[in-house]
Amino acid sequence: MATRKKSETTVKTNEEVITETVDKEKELLRKKVSQQETEIDKLKAQMELLLSSMKSEQKEKKAPKKNIKFINMTTGGFNIHGTRFYHLDKQFDFQVFSENEARTIVNNMPHAVANGELYIADHDFVEECELDYIYENLIDDVTLKNLLSKDARDICEVYKNASESQKRIIVDMVVEKQINNEQIDANILISLGKLCGMDLIGIEPLDKEG
Repeated sequence: MATRKKSETTVKTNEEVITETVDKEKELLRKKVSQQETEIDKLKAQMELLLSSMKSEQKEKKAPKKNIKFINMTTGGFNIHGTRFYHLDKQFDFQVFSENEARTIVNNMPHAVANGELYIADHDFVEECELDYIYENLIDDVTLKNLLSKDARDICEVYKNASESQKRIIVDMVVEKQINNEQIDANILISLGKLCGMDLIGIEPLDKEG
């Protein structure tokens, strides 16, 4: 009887060992499957991100390139040097160019652009060309166009903060009015004359008789 009980105990122990082994293998398999599922999810996320990026790039490529407006700020005609030459007849005349041609103009005429003689009327493009820090201190076309309708104090304040090129433009605008016998406040002539060192009041109009 004792031998039979010992044998039954041995058999039972082997069954338990087999069961434990199977359970461990099942647990390892579950962990492996879980890891694979996690890796698959990561790959799916990466693929979605890649596809999204590719779609964005395609949209950017398909987006039409904008045109850039250049304005002549000087009182006379102005020649623009791009892949070829262009001409603006008078002050505040403008021409619109493709982005590629606009970049060529900026490269060919850095001083005229930076001094505010040839004004770029596109803030985003100015930033792309890394000129925004310069343009913060330049007079824009709207301000310059309306400047001489201001009082003498405002005009002189703008003049003081202008670039050397734009200071000359302001004086040229006053001189042109005087030469063409157009009405201009005497206070402007006196105050601005003191700043620029010119006798603006003494300028004679071309059509003055006598």
